[in-house]
Amino acid sequence: MMVGSQYKIISELGSGGMGVVYQAVDVVLEREVAIKKLRSEFSRNTDVAQRFLREAKIQARLNHPNITQLYTCLQQGDTFYIVMEFVAGTPLNRLIPLPYGRLLPLAVQVLDSLEYAHNMGVLHRDIKPDNLMVTPGGALKIMDFGIAHVLGSSRHTREKTIMGTLEKKVRVKKKIE
Repeated sequence: MMVGSQYKIISELGSGGMGVVYQAVDVVLEREVAIKKLRSEFSRNTDVAQRFLREAKIQARLNHPNITQLYTCLQQGDTFYIVMEFVAGTPLNRLIPLPYGRLLPLAVQVLDSLEYAHNMGVLHRDIKPDNLMVTPGGALKIMDFGIAHVLGSSRHTREKTIMGTLEKKVRVKKKIE
């Protein structure tokens, strides 16, 4: 499957509430990329599509070695895509528990990249081991700015509401009760 004329989908990497992430190849630049596709059931919902595009704009503001680099945002028909750096590695949640000597350098990288993002006015708001990729060389990359907030911008969420991973866990718990 092709996205536009430039990106060839290789395989699905994972999925979340709003989208599916694929490993792909940029056939023009001959490099691997990751492509996040807004789920088709949301693409016609203007609010959700705007939130997806907002994620791309927020991530595009950031250029740091420990934050996944955004390359472009595309629309093909009713479908929206975010094209970003492909990070080969293992999500931190699959490596835990880690010995202190291995954990400390990773924690420093997370804190350094969060400090950078905060200095750029961006709050991630969903830092968790699933959103932290560790490369074979030991570098850490923060991913998924889906519920990030830009300081000074209008709020897209209501105050005192829970979003992201915690919101999903609360919803599941309420269903069980």
